[in-house]
Amino acid sequence: MRRARVLILLGVSLVLVVALALAAGRTGGTGGDTDPSSRSSGRAGTLALYSWLGDLGLDVHRISGDFDLSGSDVVVLVQPINSLSDADVQSLDSFLRGGGELIAALDGPGAVDAAAPLLGHLGLTVTGGIQGGRATPLGEVNPAVSVGGVDMGPTALDLGPGGGTALLALEQAVVMRAVSTGGGRAYVLGSAYALSNAGLRVSRPDSTGALQATGSDAYALVLAMLGQAQPLVGPPLRIGFDEFHHGEGAQGGWAQIFNGPLGLAALLAAAAILAFLAGGGRRLGRPIPAGDPTRVPSATTYVQAMAQLFARSAQRGAVADRFAQELKDRVGFAAGVDPHTDDAGFVAALSGFGAERRDQVGSTLWRARQMASGAPAEAELLALVREIDDVEAHWTAGAPA
Repeated sequence: MRRARVLILLGVSLVLVVALALAAGRTGGTGGDTDPSSRSSGRAGTLALYSWLGDLGLDVHRISGDFDLSGSDVVVLVQPINSLSDADVQSLDSFLRGGGELIAALDGPGAVDAAAPLLGHLGLTVTGGIQGGRATPLGEVNPAVSVGGVDMGPTALDLGPGGGTALLALEQAVVMRAVSTGGGRAYVLGSAYALSNAGLRVSRPDSTGALQATGSDAYALVLAMLGQAQPLVGPPLRIGFDEFHHGEGAQGGWAQIFNGPLGLAALLAAAAILAFLAGGGRRLGRPIPAGDPTRVPSATTYVQAMAQLFARSAQRGAVADRFAQELKDRVGFAAGVDPHTDDAGFVAALSGFGAERRDQVGSTLWRARQMASGAPAEAELLALVREIDDVEAHWTAGAPA
């Protein structure tokens, strides 16, 4: 029964672990469909963009722990959650003036507020939100790459008049601008959807890597911003995805994943394993020191060890079964009857010694076998032992010569 309860507990725990792991896989990363990070496979995530650029042979990495741009040629900033500080903006300004490139994509009031210091520094103004749709080019992003319409999703930002070069428009609103700073350039899209997992699904390259002629040209827009044509040539660009402003600060990185369903599934799995070990009687502490390996155990030592083993496993029925066999061995020796005969045959062979003595052995054997098939208490076993001792003493003292 105890083992059955442990197995049931383990089974239920494993089902919960699988369910939570599947939920974590569907939601992707820590925030599901609202998580914009490059670790998220949800709709708002940028894992598809991150993986695709890596498949093209580019040096793709994540900026986390601190906002260090020294290892990047291109910085991708999508839907920041934490506000950019003045020091962050200064780091980006130095990065751009040194020839770096920034690709920023944002929409919604939260991201706009977080990126407000950067937008102000670039001289860009967000005049409000507009209904999304298919944006069309106003100018060339890169002469080597043809960019058609780009799906902006359900909503987009109007980047207003002035400030850099207008590149994409939706109806009468400008939804993408480029600002040159020193030797570098900053691209700002008024839509995070264009670079998200959901937005890139409508612009998937075919099996040869060539871009499809239909659907959104989001992939082509990315290639144009990177200044590369298909196929990519030259040394690989170092592209850093900004996860620092998605909350991956000094305590961030991969540890962020375990703040969501995946972390809960891992904790539940650990709890299930501990419950199984504890319920199954597995030792978690230090082992008992071993005895002298050269010592030959006596019969008493063996019996004590077996008794302790049965006691720890709670299988006391085996003890009663052993006592029954011991009774048959001693009575059979005294009466000259084979103790390996089945119980009914053994008792019948004792008929020549009188019905009372025969029935005494039969009832004691029956009681021992009943206990052997169940889980007798220690008091019941003690009473059985005393009864067997009385029967054995009676037969040993009164056995025929």
